[in-house]
Amino acid sequence: MGGLIGVMSPKFVVHAGVLLLSARIGMHALPAVLAPSTPITTISADLVRSVGVPPQEVDQVEVARDRAIGIDRSAFRLRQVRVAARTDGASLIIGSDLLESKPVMLDFGRNRLTVVEETDRGLLQGDVLASATRGLTAIPLTASPGGCPSVTGEGASGQRIMMAVVGSSSDLDRRSTRVRVKLGPATLGGQASEAASRCRVDAVLHWEDFGRRRVLIDLPHHELWLSAL
Repeated sequence: MGGLIGVMSPKFVVHAGVLLLSARIGMHALPAVLAPSTPITTISADLVRSVGVPPQEVDQVEVARDRAIGIDRSAFRLRQVRVAARTDGASLIIGSDLLESKPVMLDFGRNRLTVVEETDRGLLQGDVLASATRGLTAIPLTASPGGCPSVTGEGASGQRIMMAVVGSSSDLDRRSTRVRVKLGPATLGGQASEAASRCRVDAVLHWEDFGRRRVLIDLPHHELWLSAL
């Protein structure tokens, strides 16, 4: 597997609707975007050599050599990648295919990302998970009919509302309808936008909708953990 050199900064920033963080592929440190509703991790066309793929105009390719993407102190195995000319202003879009291997904690109050290692959770019999989720509430996380990671909550009139966790709001139409939904201890505002139609849900959640909360995206165990505030 392609080696990693150094530890990446755990800090992130939400700018222009996208969550930007630092990542590494082999010797290459690069800016990355976190996008849970993107099914396959995507890399800009000018960096395909760094993952062992000859430069070519393709939509999806198999990685020739098993590589790793470094985030925080952890390594995520990259087996396939989509090549695109545009990647939301970053060199790499981290999709749900990588997030399905390890839970990721996002502390929006401190702008800090932490990867919860699955091996630690097993070795310590849940101690690492218990520490990471102290004060948080678990919400079931399922795939929507459109394939996006989604949660279901209660609307203002008591109706069930499915919302996809899409993250990025860079292409959001600000005229879209706002929806207030209660999820466990939190009430969040989502958007009934074009992305909702793509995911085939009632509304979508963007990074800004989480305020200053702590959020654990646990795709491996199909849970979204939320703090009340």
